[in-house]
Amino acid sequence: MDRLSDEAAGTDGPMRYLLHRDVDGNLDGVANFRLPWSPLPEHAGTLVVEALQASIPDAYRAMWMLLTDFDLTQKIVAVPCWPVPAVSALTDSAR
Repeated sequence: MDRLSDEAAGTDGPMRYLLHRDVDGNLDGVANFRLPWSPLPEHAGTLVVEALQASIPDAYRAMWMLLTDFDLTQKIVAVPCWPVPAVSALTDSAR
């Protein structure tokens, strides 16, 4: 039987998607992530970000803010997400 799995057998968990839209409703960012289940305390609460792309720094920052705010998340594992906006672009708009 094919199905999504978050079972205690220890799986990668289903792929989940996060979309970010600008004020006009245009898509300007997308992320793919998983919340795998683990019986081991050292792996419990791990969020795995497999991809994150944004066309503007505000969308990039907003998606990371949401991903880092998931309840019971203790650790985030992410593959490099390119292109990464310059750090100054992320901090300038937050001022």
